[in-house]
Amino acid sequence: MLGGVRGRSQEKPEGFADFLLEHRHDTVDGGRIRFDHRSASLAVMDSLRDMKGRKMLNRVLGMVTMVTMFPAVALAQSSVATDVTRAEIDAVYETLGGSIDKQIKVVDVGKSTNVAVGILERGALETEGQVGAIVHHDVTEVYYILEGGGTLVTGGPLEDTAEFPSDSAAVTELIGPSGRGTFQGGVSREVSAGDVVVIPGGVPHGFSRIPDRIKYLSIRVDPDQVLPAGYVNPVIEK
Repeated sequence: MLGGVRGRSQEKPEGFADFLLEHRHDTVDGGRIRFDHRSASLAVMDSLRDMKGRKMLNRVLGMVTMVTMFPAVALAQSSVATDVTRAEIDAVYETLGGSIDKQIKVVDVGKSTNVAVGILERGALETEGQVGAIVHHDVTEVYYILEGGGTLVTGGPLEDTAEFPSDSAAVTELIGPSGRGTFQGGVSREVSAGDVVVIPGGVPHGFSRIPDRIKYLSIRVDPDQVLPAGYVNPVIEK
């Protein structure tokens, strides 16, 4: 470290970035770390007292110039959270009508990834023999069961497969590129209110039995941003 700064290592910094990090006194303002210019200036002046030679003087003057030109040093990236309130969930749920699935919001969370939240409700179902399945090729779903319950089947090979039309609302707004078929195996489990099931993209899934009804949220992780980032259901759009 530059001479004259008491209580610090005597090793010299590799460059301007090291100098700033060594002398920074950060404060937190609204989740953003701000650089304390006064502390940096005092450190520079303290160093100047013991510096000899034009070369070192020019180096420090360059540091001071950069601090002046760039008053805020970004040491942490700020982020903004998105709320999906109970009132918004209920408002979109009320519009389901004869449909099963409605998207509430789609959020761009960075690194080319979306996270969407949908609300779904399925009525009573009894299957005999073959059980229908759906598979999302890109999107991972996390089910959170709100009310009711049923028997959920996941995994295993499918037969009689078909793809959803690429321009259908299900693909462009809800679940991304997907197909359907019938299970040839798979794992069954009972799910009920409070349960969470994580269904990775590419894993077939479907219900084989629903005694009465099942209402659940689907949190959708969209790693290729095939869903419309920034989407807000028109019912709650302000």
